[in-house]
Amino acid sequence: MQPVDRHVAGYAADGGLRWLSVDCRLAAEHPHPTSVEDAHAGLAWLAAHAHELGVDPYCESRSSVRAAVAAWSQGPDHRPDQMAYRRSMTMSGSSTTFFLVPGGYQAGWSWQPVARRLRVAGHDALTVDVPGLADGDDRTGRHLSEAVDHVVVEVERHDLHNVVLVGHSWGGYLITGAAHRLTDRIAKVIYFNALVPARGVALIDENQSYSAMLHAQIEASPDGSVAITRDQMPLLAPEWGEQARQLLFELLVPQPGAHFTKPLDVDDVTTLGVPVAYVLSENDLVLARPGTEFAARLGLTPVTVPGGHQSMLTRPDQVAQALLEC
Repeated sequence: MQPVDRHVAGYAADGGLRWLSVDCRLAAEHPHPTSVEDAHAGLAWLAAHAHELGVDPYCESRSSVRAAVAAWSQGPDHRPDQMAYRRSMTMSGSSTTFFLVPGGYQAGWSWQPVARRLRVAGHDALTVDVPGLADGDDRTGRHLSEAVDHVVVEVERHDLHNVVLVGHSWGGYLITGAAHRLTDRIAKVIYFNALVPARGVALIDENQSYSAMLHAQIEASPDGSVAITRDQMPLLAPEWGEQARQLLFELLVPQPGAHFTKPLDVDDVTTLGVPVAYVLSENDLVLARPGTEFAARLGLTPVTVPGGHQSMLTRPDQVAQALLEC
């Protein structure tokens, strides 16, 4: 049995499915279109034997077993273990909606690579743009409470249930505040390289060095916002090359200062009776405190993934897998 067959057999076993593996002739000894012809021969055989297998290859009946087609590359960069994150709960019929909240200076685009992988794994995944952080938004007069309200409104507007709230970085404040108002809709809360707010403590007060820097930027800005500077990019994306850092820098927008200066007046989410997890990148250099300290506020040891603060962009496979398994 080929390695990929072992993985497919596992998926089929999870869902009580029948599966057929076509032993195609391989390139370069058998060039195109040999593999296409072999795949077609396998489908033709399946259609001819569909009745005895109890398979509906034409997908006409809702009661019979239907057919699906998949392919696997033999290239050196494609390994069966890269498919592992697809397994999760897709065969169980228990679908979860991952609601992905971005960190500071970013919008929903920062979660898109992970969101796609969660959808491949059989779940719904929604990203959200927080007011003041989407392209072209006015940043004046924005408040932390408004950002929390927006998360709550979006979950309710889509009438979501069995929701996994995931917050990156500053987004930890938003999922904490929102979770207290969505207890009947959420299944889990996951902090990803995120701050876990202490009641009554604003982000700006979590670190004295950060506090002085952020206060200075807010006072100097005409609209009271805070911006990432170019010399901070190696900390934000330590494993990125210069061109990739420049691209990320161009995508970031200034943050309304009040997002950082206002605290939450709620307890941590462990008081809500819902499962909680903390996922931490091994080389996160940005958080106001070590991620292990934030996880400890929840009584947790972090689940670790490779990469830096933005590893949902550089390591989406591993991050998606961690979100599915933690």
